[in-house]
Amino acid sequence: YLNGVVYSADEYLNGLYLKTAECYGLVSKQWNYIAPMNNGGYGVGIFTYNDLIYVVGGWPLQKSKTIIL
Repeated sequence: YLNGVVYSADEYLNGLYLKTAECYGLVSKQWNYIAPMNNGGYGVGIFTYNDLIYVVGGWPLQKSKTIIL
């Protein structure tokens, strides 16, 4: 959760680790795609710090990723 928006950044579909990232506006009540991650992953941890979103871990094992908004 950052600035009134909920973020999601992991997906696994038909054997593929997708790079998609999405946000959900609590006011608009809609999901929207945002800039994709550099690497796909599933089962990641997501947290915010200093107005940045960090995506860490997951499968296949990846280095941490940062989503800059």
